[in-house]
Amino acid sequence: IDRVYFCPSHPIHGLGVYKKDDYLRKPSPGMLLKAKNEFSLDLNASVFIGDKPSDIIAGNAANIGLNMLLSKNKTNELTPYSYTLIHSLYEAIPLLQTA
Repeated sequence: IDRVYFCPSHPIHGLGVYKKDDYLRKPSPGMLLKAKNEFSLDLNASVFIGDKPSDIIAGNAANIGLNMLLSKNKTNELTPYSYTLIHSLYEAIPLLQTA
């Protein structure tokens, strides 16, 4: 792991200077785009695994090539978005080998 990204801001529950909308907060793709710039990533050739619908929305907005949702259930919130549902990280292995 070369870097960990997080956004402490929240438009409703943030405290003090952190009570705001922030382009880094998912479902905006800000953190992914920041990583792209810092590491010269080809996001279209990248894989993103998330456990929340907001992760998949952010991955699609950033044009990630393969988005995976780690979840027990498929959610209707994601109907217009491109993603592969996985139930465990183990299920991601063959997808990573072909990506």
